[in-house]
Amino acid sequence: MVRDVFSNSSRDKYDVVINIFTSIGYFESEEKNLFFIRKLTNFVKPEGLFILETINPLAVIRHYKENYDISLSDGSKHYYDYKTATSVERKKDVYADGAVSKSINCIRLYYPHELIKIFHDLGYANIKILNGDGNNVDILDSLRVWFVFKKHKNERRNIKNS
Repeated sequence: MVRDVFSNSSRDKYDVVINIFTSIGYFESEEKNLFFIRKLTNFVKPEGLFILETINPLAVIRHYKENYDISLSDGSKHYYDYKTATSVERKKDVYADGAVSKSINCIRLYYPHELIKIFHDLGYANIKILNGDGNNVDILDSLRVWFVFKKHKNERRNIKNS
């Protein structure tokens, strides 16, 4: 079932909530990103699972030049900002009529220890970290990573504005 987590006031709870394709980190502030995560986790029943798949910033740093420092002849650029842990894509589109459109796409990439702390503060335990192939092995070279969190029976609420 697909829901808009911001406008949904449902009290429905689910055994498993899955968040895939790096769909966290797109908001313009850390507070809004945390609010989004908190809203998503509210849909999980006690002792239920929250499964999160995202880009692995550890592998981004490890393979930075190969995958994330890209400049194109049209002025477009894709790079990783170490200071903010943000993947940035500056894009320039030139249309047939000569019109030019510029855009920027930023995504805050969360390190494993950050996600574990966020979910811990929301009343979850991390039970697995898997590489992009779903294997329980070293994730350093995997550009994709999966986290499996289990909600405690008696959830905690340490992140403000819960």
